[in-house]
Amino acid sequence: MSDKNTNVSAVQFVLKTESISITEPSKSVEVKPVKLNFWQKLLALFGLYKS
Repeated sequence: MSDKNTNVSAVQFVLKTESISITEPSKSVEVKPVKLNFWQKLLALFGLYKS
């Protein structure tokens, strides 16, 4: 701290890290939605349906 600063109540720290780069999202494969019947929907509701 500088001698010019008086009545200091808090100290602040600065950290330098490597930069963050944004990667291009990978091309996702389109998945066609599967039409479920009533019983499959009911099982899926309780986490019991395995496709």
